[in-house]
Amino acid sequence: MVVTLAVILLFSGVYFAVKGLTGKEADLRRRIALQEEVLKQAQALIDEKNRLNAQPVQKKLTQPLMGYIESLAEKHALTSRLQMNMLPEKAVSGLQGVEVKVNDLTLDEMVNLVHTLESADPMLVIDQLELAAAFRDKDLLRLTMRVLAIK
Repeated sequence: MVVTLAVILLFSGVYFAVKGLTGKEADLRRRIALQEEVLKQAQALIDEKNRLNAQPVQKKLTQPLMGYIESLAEKHALTSRLQMNMLPEKAVSGLQGVEVKVNDLTLDEMVNLVHTLESADPMLVIDQLELAAAFRDKDLLRLTMRVLAIK
């Protein structure tokens, strides 16, 4: 009887040990599956990064920046109030820059011009922007800005 009891205890211990290992094995399999999913997501992100790096970052202007801004000003009927000066090459390396001044603007005209410049394709950057009341009429604005584009 003692031998039978010892054998039963031995088999029950082996049973619970195997059952415990089976539970741990299932937990490990679950963890491995989660890690494999994380690796798949990481690989997808790496592929997306490589695809984006292969694309050109910016389009370049096909015409001089001053001419491009002048054509935008024509669309907004601002050419008679527009003054432009090229920025020296030393001031903006790798970029072409223009200082743009527009006098006697309404608020709507100013917002439309700035929006057009910022949403232009190829991308332009308004590096500095200064607004002041116009000298002749305090309801109008004087706009001075520095616009940059990739050469």
